[in-house]
Amino acid sequence: MAAKKIGDKIKEARTGAGLTQAALAEKAGNGLTASDISKAERGEKELTQTALKAIAKATGVTQASLLGTSSTKTGS
Repeated sequence: MAAKKIGDKIKEARTGAGLTQAALAEKAGNGLTASDISKAERGEKELTQTALKAIAKATGVTQASLLGTSSTKTGS
């Protein structure tokens, strides 16, 4: 259940940044693929903290917001 909630937050951040799954994977780097992003958004794959940090940076949100503990956007 937690993975699905995080997945929803990832999708929200990605669409808010105007990125496709493929574009997010490329921008985040860290070995992520569009398939990884898709599976994470559906709650089928749990991402590492390093991957979540890369996704947060690529979408302009905080890592905490992806984990559902904050809704603060980054200042960059």
